[in-house]
Formats: sequence, C-alpha cells, structure tokens
Amino acid sequence: MVGSASEQRIALVVAVAVVSSIVLAAAGTAGFLIGARTPRLDSESESASLTGGSIVISGVSRNNGAGVAHNVVVNATVDLSGTGPLAQGDGVRSVNLGDLAAGASKPYSVSIPVGDRNLGAGVRYKAAPSWDRPSLDVAELSFSVTYSGSHVIDNVTGKVKNSGKGPAPNVSITFTESADKAGQSVLGATTTKLGDVDASGEAPFKLAVDIGPNPPNDLYYGSTFSYDSAQVVDEQETERRVGGTLRMTGFVRNGGAVQAGRLVLSASLLNSFGTELASGAAKVGTLVPGARAPFSLTIDLGSSAAGDARWVRVTVAWEQTRFLILRESKSQSTREPVPVS
Repeated sequence: MVGSASEQRIALVVAVAVVSSIVLAAAGTAGFLIGARTPRLDSESESASLTGGSIVISGVSRNNGAGVAHNVVVNATVDLSGTGPLAQGDGVRSVNLGDLAAGASKPYSVSIPVGDRNLGAGVRYKAAPSWDRPSLDVAELSFSVTYSGSHVIDNVTGKVKNSGKGPAPNVSITFTESADKAGQSVLGATTTKLGDVDASGEAPFKLAVDIGPNPPNDLYYGSTFSYDSAQVVDEQETERRVGGTLRMTGFVRNGGAVQAGRLVLSASLLNSFGTELASGAAKVGTLVPGARAPFSLTIDLGSSAAGDARWVRVTVAWEQTRFLILRESKSQSTREPVPVS
C-alpha cells in the first residue's frame, strides 16, 4: 500500500521545523520585562531545520486466508528519491513476524533511518507483507486408455510436486483434457484430493478422465490446484518521523537599560499534556543595553516524534546587578502553542 503522511501530521512536522519563529514571537510578546532598571530581552529568528531521525511505519498484518502463513515478513520502503545519492539498502527495512494462523493478526513497526536527508513535508512510503508460499506442478505423467461402453477413459498417473518454500495443505488437483491447445473445447475433467504437500515434497495421484465416445487423435491436458492458502494483508498503516536534531539560529537583543550577564536561552517541546519531549539550550553571554547577539540552539529529539509537539516553552535566564553590588539570577519563561495548520 502506498501512502503519505496526513495533513495534520505534515503540518506538525513543518511547524516544528519553524519552531524558532514561534519562540521568537513568544519572546517578543512577553518582553521578559521584570521591572525598572532590568534588562529587557527579546529574540528574533533566522533559521530552523530538522535533520536525522527515522521514519517509523506501523500497522497490523492479518491473515485472511484459510491456511497458515509461514515466515511472514513486512517489507517497508521510504521514497528517498531526490534527497541525495543512495547506497544499497537506503530507505528499506523489514521485520519478521513469524507464522500467522488463519484469521490471526500481529502488529508491526519498522524504523527506517533517514540520516541528514531533507524529506520535505510529504513522505511517501509503502509496506507489503510476504510469506513462504507453495508452488505446485505435475510431473512423471503416464497415460493409459480403457473403455466404459462407447466412452474412452484416459487413466492418468503422476505426481504433484511442491517446489515452493511453503507447504500446501489440503491439496486437490483438477485434471482437464481438451481438443484444442487453448483449452476451450473441454472433453472431460476429474478432481482428486491429495492431502497436504510439504515444501519440496510430492504426492502421487491416479485418476480417470472420461473423454467421450469419439475423442480426436490430438489431446491437450492441463491441471489446476486448490489448497488452503494464506492471504496476508496490511491494515491500520501509519507513518511518523521519530528522533532527529532540530537546529535553530537567531538573535537575542537587550532593549533595556541594564546589562544582562551569563545569558542562556533554552527551548522545550511539549506534548498535548504538557510533558516535555525534548529540550536544548544555547549560551549567549553578556548583553549590554542595546546590544544584539546571535544564538545557535540544538534540540535532540531522541525517541520522540516531532509531530507530537503541541507547545513550545522558551526560557531566558541571566544575571544582573542591582544597587551596584547586589548580583542576582533571573529567568523568565513563556509557552506558546505550535500551530497545526
């Protein structure tokens, strides 16, 4: 199945990628104004980018067939075309789910590293299950003719061989004889049950085909098989970007009348419950009144997903001197929502 991230998920990833603008708007609005004769600090954005991490594809594999699906493997691929040179195996991972009984299902999760590639907002992926399947054919055929009244009976013996990797349970063979190569003029057909045929195994058969009173000299035969086959499908597929590094750059400005020393700007990403997902801090140093200094902030998302971020909490901490000799530490935080559209 081929899919792309939902609009909401895309918006969240993009929103985190431009989270510095949210930080700066929040800082500018609050002003971090403590009172008279204090620094007045705000910030402005320059750039932000999200690199690294993995695309995690999750879903459920279900066996809708009548037989056991042996050695089920989910193969997942992320489209990395246009993101740079590709080495063998880039963008591809798989997970083995073992055997799936008829009607059974198992969840899966496949993590595909993306490195420092810029994937943009529209990630395309696919996940497809595979399993060990049987492959049946006839071999060692022998024919002999007998009669039943005016009808010719073709007695056929042979073997059904399974050259596939999976067993074929409850096999039946239908043997057909026709007057034409395309199999349109059917003279007779017979079905016989063979039981189970293991992988790399074989089962003998013997059957009789009534081909009528006046069969032609040239006959064509064919065989079809039925067995309790597995049929695995993927359901509930989702995709999300997990981990990576969010890098933000910008400037902090002191618009007040007092120097701010040992200034540190930090930002935390919070989920919808207010739980911190990841954070980072940048040392800015000393800002005299009217000065502006750059900052570079790195947030390691770890095992968190950028799309889970709903809030940004920004904290500016500094030292200031009051009454000429009193040195004190100050900080101010503000929280703003990450936009979802």
